[in-house]
Amino acid sequence: FSVLGAETVLKLCMKFVSLLVKKDVFRLYEARGISHRDLVTKLSGFLCERLGGPQGVTPYAPFRSSPSILCCPYMLHMTHCNIGLTPEHANEWLVTMRQAISSTDLPPVIRPLLDEYFAATVADLVKNV
Repeated sequence: FSVLGAETVLKLCMKFVSLLVKKDVFRLYEARGISHRDLVTKLSGFLCERLGGPQGVTPYAPFRSSPSILCCPYMLHMTHCNIGLTPEHANEWLVTMRQAISSTDLPPVIRPLLDEYFAATVADLVKNV
């Protein structure tokens, strides 16, 4: 987080969501009443906290169902299991995040780390689907 900062994480999330709204997987969020803006807020806040930023001070904090979601893949899975996530949706999400990573001005050393993190997270989310 100290290399990226909150502003860069927000830019990445804005780019990601702007690409995601054009994809089928975004309907899963819309069906739960999550708007484009809500998704940017939730994802950027989650990532700021998950990547080592200050906890509880981001706009994400009021949305978080549990502090343990930040450190426990099972809790992250539980927050996503009721939205109808399929392996195809997860792959579409990951492909879109990779597009956002490649088109956002990020330090080169960070790109493979983010890719590894998101690939592992998506794999964890769908392994029990």
